[in-house]
Amino acid sequence: MSPRVLAALLALLLLVPAATPAVGATLGGGGPVAQTTPTTSVTENTTFYLQIRANGDARWTITDTYALEDENDTRAFEDLATAYVEGEREVGWEQSFRRASTAASEATGRQMNVTSVRRDYVVSEGKGTIVLEFTWTNFATVEGDRLVVGDAFNTTDGTWLGHLTEEQRLVISPPTGYGVLSSPPLTAVEGGELRFEGPRTFEPGYLRIVYAGDAPTTTTAPETPDDGPVRRRVALAGRRRGAHPRARRGRRLHGQAGSRPAGRKDERR
Repeated sequence: MSPRVLAALLALLLLVPAATPAVGATLGGGGPVAQTTPTTSVTENTTFYLQIRANGDARWTITDTYALEDENDTRAFEDLATAYVEGEREVGWEQSFRRASTAASEATGRQMNVTSVRRDYVVSEGKGTIVLEFTWTNFATVEGDRLVVGDAFNTTDGTWLGHLTEEQRLVISPPTGYGVLSSPPLTAVEGGELRFEGPRTFEPGYLRIVYAGDAPTTTTAPETPDDGPVRRRVALAGRRRGAHPRARRGRRLHGQAGSRPAGRKDERR
């Protein structure tokens, strides 16, 4: 396989906890969650997708997508991704976001936890995607028929989300039936979703959004041409055939014939 792809996959999946990419380092800022980030990467893109729920929880989906140049790349990716699904390899996001939720709890005085973790991967049409999903409890505050998103990005000394790199995107989506009452200036709002394309920085307090139930949905021009919403989660990478036979606690999924296998692991914490 190509040396660049192999090096990036090894950097992604063979990290020990002390060197995992922390949110503060990978997404910006210093503070309590900052650590070292791998310098070698051929990641095509990383998307952080938040589905806000009416009770204030947020379901996060994080996808790291890689270009696979040939069958050797694909086989190597599948082997490493299967180890990731089985818990034998880490990408660092889970522990980083656990640290971020702890920092946000301290800053807000509101108890927050990372729960219902699910690992997955998809191979389709020359792309390999590593997927992490989890629920961040009490991410938004509920004020009557309004949901306020923002203080969970805070720490006691600023924000754990200081910037997005050129390959990163943040998408925030409201619950069904909720519309945007207020959002950060110069932000793309499309069908109620707020999209932030890297590279860009975030000052503490900038990411504040107010949703209201049964409110009309605001629409403004997106910052960049749309290449497909990430809310399709694992399906965003295309077709799939089912769980890898070695994936523990996985569920078999069925899709179009000819696609590569995808692994899945669900974890309740």
